[in-house]
Order: sequence, then C-alpha cells, then structure tokens
Amino acid sequence: MPFTSSPLRILLVAKDDDQTHLMRAVIAASKTPRFEVVYASNGWEAQRRAASGVYDAVVLDCGLSDADSETLLRRLKAMGPGAPALLLTSPGWDEAVAGADEYLPKTEGLNGNALVRAIVAMIQRRNLTEELATAREQAARATAVLKELAHDLATPLGVVIGMTQVLLSDDYGLNADGRSCLVDVAREALRASEILKRLSHFEPGASPLPSPVTYLRDSSPATKSGLSPKIVLIADDDPATRRLVSATLTSDQYTVLKAADGKEAWRLIRQHHPAVAILDWQMPIYSGLELTEAIKSDPQVRGTTVIMLTGRSTEADREAGARACADLYLIKPFSPLELLGAIEQALGID
Repeated sequence: MPFTSSPLRILLVAKDDDQTHLMRAVIAASKTPRFEVVYASNGWEAQRRAASGVYDAVVLDCGLSDADSETLLRRLKAMGPGAPALLLTSPGWDEAVAGADEYLPKTEGLNGNALVRAIVAMIQRRNLTEELATAREQAARATAVLKELAHDLATPLGVVIGMTQVLLSDDYGLNADGRSCLVDVAREALRASEILKRLSHFEPGASPLPSPVTYLRDSSPATKSGLSPKIVLIADDDPATRRLVSATLTSDQYTVLKAADGKEAWRLIRQHHPAVAILDWQMPIYSGLELTEAIKSDPQVRGTTVIMLTGRSTEADREAGARACADLYLIKPFSPLELLGAIEQALGID
C-alpha cells in the first residue's frame, strides 16, 4: 500500500538516552517513506504533544519512569490520537498491554531498519483494516438498497407474470401475433423474476434461494367446522394484486373476497369464515403479521389457513411469519400455478 508524498507523523515517547537518540536518527534517515518525528521524553510531555497534534503512529518505550505503558496509552488515545501504537519492550517482556497494536523489542529497533519496517507495517495494517471496514459498510448499504429495490419491484412484476399467464390460459380473442407477443412478455417477466430473486439474496453467506411457497407450519386441510371451503380472502393494498388473485381463483370456481387493508380483511374474515386468507405482509391499519395473530387467537376462525404474501424472502422474515402462526409463505413475484398450488394444498385438493 503506497504512502503519500507527505511525511508520516510519528509521536515517539521514550526516555532521553543514547538508544533513543539512535532510534530518532534511524527514523529520520528513512527516505521511503519519510517521517516527521515529534519527540516526548516523559508521560506528561507525551500527553501535551498528543493534545496538540494529529499522528499516523505512536511509538512508546515501555521503560518510562513516570507512567506505566498501559495507563499512558489509554490517556494518549483518549486525548485524540487514534493512531496505532507500537510498544518498544525491554528484554524478557511478555505482557500484553491494552491499547498496543504491535510490539518490538527495543534492542531490535536499533538494528538496521527494523524499527522503520515495524512502523510502516503497523500503519499499513491499520489503514487496510479501516478500508475493509469502510468497504463492508458500503457493501451493507448497497445490499440494503438492492433488497429494498427487489421488494418494491416484486409486486408489479408478479402482477405482470400472473396476468400474462391468466390471459394465455383462456381464449380472450387474441390473434396469433398478439398471443406470440404475450408469450414473449411472460417469458421475459419470468426471466426478470429470477434476476430479482438473486438480487434479494445478494449478500455474503446467504442461504440458497427459497421455494416460492414455503410451508411454515404443519397444517391439515382447511375443512374444519365453521369454515367455508371454497371461499378465499385476498388482503393486499395493491389493487393489481387483488385483481390477479381474483382472476386466478375465480376461474377455478372459488369465491374470492377482497380487502385493501387489515381492518376490512378482519371484518370479512369474521363475517364469512374463509378457508384460506391470503395476507400481504405490509398493509394499512393492520399488517399481515398482526392480522395473522388475530386470526389464530380467535376460536371461530383460527382454523383458517393463512398464506403470507410478501416480497420479503430472508430466513428472518420467514421466522417472523412462523412466530405469528402463518401456515404458508408465498414470495412475490409468484405465478398463478404457484398460487393455485398453495390454495389446493391448504384445502387438501390433490
């Protein structure tokens, strides 16, 4: 890691003797890199120097008579210099000192360029550590932006996938060219969906991509007393998603109840006792998680199978859904076949 043309500023704290004079001369003689040495012969002077300057490194002699090394290092760092500290040790030294980054026997520091090499290596390690920490922070921010983007795109992309497949599954008077164009749209939307799923898992050590439908609990088919087996509720504040779910299920002879927020969904659930409730994670008034907890706590409707519909796909999100007692987890974007499969599994339809 190359240094700038400016000299590295070193705070050298050591008792005034011939060895220290020799060390100062060795450091001053260095040409690559160059050093500016600020010298202090005792702890009090070192603190005064630390309070009035910025340094790239601190070199501290453990043999000072007026302060122990650990106390002095703690004081120096508290006064400003966050620079790495090299402790020059006496023969037989084997103690670890809080605040010291590197150690070098003082006698070795007098041999050739050993002291210069030790200072340079310590500064480079500190610089690299700081650069890596900055890179991790930048990567974390980029990952968060990508995840948010993936979540925001999941709903509209899911609608495109679903609507094209609904249109292709029935005769809507499309001519050959129109049908061919719709097939192209459906294919490209599915390709975009795969890219989106990879984006949502763009982080080191991420688990493999989950299945679009994840079973969070062992749930028996929704044929319990008091539930209407062919009634399905969709609660989502996105009208296109409600239309997609309705178009997908109505064609299979399901009665579909639609709600744009958690409050309306809860009213419809209490009134109609649907066998399946498809709940968006993020809704006005009551979220999908809050509504799930309400459903599973009510004796009259607790048998309703809850399918959590969301663009969230991390392990932590699925665990949150499981804690709220959701039964299935359907990740956006999803296809009509995936939705039908989840409904049929909930109803015990082969």
